[in-house]
Amino acid sequence: MTDKIIYRPGIKADLAVQTVEDITLYVRSDGDDSNSGLSASDALATVQEAIDRIPKFIRHNVTIDIGEGSFGPLSVGGFSAADNSVTLTIQGTLGTPTLTTGTTSGTATGGSTTQLIDSGQNWTTNELRGMLVLVDGEYRVVRENTSTTIDFAGEYGNSVNGKSYSILEQKTSLSGTVSGGYGPAEARSNNANIELKNLKMSGGTVTLYVLYNTAIVRLRQLHVSSGTYNIVLAYSAGRNYLYDLYSTGSSSFGTYMTDCSLGGCEGFYSYNDGSSAGFGMGWMSRVSIKTLYIDSSNGDGIVVYYCPGLDILTNIEVKNSTKNGMLVGSGYINLNKGTFENNGEYGVVLATESSNEYQADCLNGIGTLVIKNNASGGLFADNMSLIALSNCTGTGNGGYGIKLHGGARAVISSATSVTGSSGDITIDDGDSTLSYSSDFAADGDIVANLTNGCRIERKD
Repeated sequence: MTDKIIYRPGIKADLAVQTVEDITLYVRSDGDDSNSGLSASDALATVQEAIDRIPKFIRHNVTIDIGEGSFGPLSVGGFSAADNSVTLTIQGTLGTPTLTTGTTSGTATGGSTTQLIDSGQNWTTNELRGMLVLVDGEYRVVRENTSTTIDFAGEYGNSVNGKSYSILEQKTSLSGTVSGGYGPAEARSNNANIELKNLKMSGGTVTLYVLYNTAIVRLRQLHVSSGTYNIVLAYSAGRNYLYDLYSTGSSSFGTYMTDCSLGGCEGFYSYNDGSSAGFGMGWMSRVSIKTLYIDSSNGDGIVVYYCPGLDILTNIEVKNSTKNGMLVGSGYINLNKGTFENNGEYGVVLATESSNEYQADCLNGIGTLVIKNNASGGLFADNMSLIALSNCTGTGNGGYGIKLHGGARAVISSATSVTGSSGDITIDDGDSTLSYSSDFAADGDIVANLTNGCRIERKD
């Protein structure tokens, strides 16, 4: 059978067998769906028309190039690929934002891998939040800024000091819903690698829905807002990768992942997200998070439950959540580095004080943790939970630095010093207070509560 290919004028995807070479289709706000879509000057009008013109079997890289402007929803599904070397990419356009004060480019007069300083700027405080900064070909999301500094959600490979930079934003916007009220973007049931990048999308029950995929899905430089759930990754055997994403304004969860694999998460920033959590994980077994920032969640910052073994979570920062910084349910978590501060309840909670709905297994704090200025206390563990802290510090918490209940156990080290207004540690609901300096002065010191089964040991 002779292969029929999408880029021949008049050939529709349902008549095509497979691709025979790389394809780029163009979509523009002044396009027409009767055009070929093979150039920007003969562009299509809708993203879905471009998707529908692609053969379902991909042997070559396929790109849908979307220009500036507002476009309807997209659903990409049912694609298969010859192997893992090819990708279907749907990409929007980045452009220069209009700022109230300051400029969108310059040369850094100072900084590091996580902060840029330009002493000649006069930016409006936090006007750059959620935008992108480009340095040496790398993008990072802005999480906050002053008149002369920018803090990034994620790290550059090298210091930005002395480097030229540009401030950009997504100029391609998606809105509307696909079948089931989801969207405006959906990637469903694909056995081919899918990449979405440089897009802004808002609204819908789930603004960006990624599910039932068996190949890799990469999400890059996305601005997702105002959904009930902003981003959902679900029921996928293929690995998902999240790079330099900004989520804001969801009403339930900013991001929720269940029964899927997270191969990488770098430079993810959630601001002012859902009443449930900024970032939630359930029934996950393979997770790799390098940099994750949650700010001002209207519920818990991070929620984790029924996860039998999460890989190392590194550079986690959660602050200003209405409830807890992180609520951990059943699971085993390796936490390498994290900061939990200024949250409305506890910095970190394993299980709950009043029910057995969450039954935590273990939190292994293998790196440096800072838990400070949280209203109810630093770290609370319940329901037979296990905690190991190698280097956990923090002051300004209400209640206790560490509170154990319901048979929970903890192992601390000489470097553990998280404190609260009521004292360092309690294992009997505050009837007595334990002190790092007196009760755990030496390696091997153990204090146990024979009534409730709680136990804490210093082990250097």
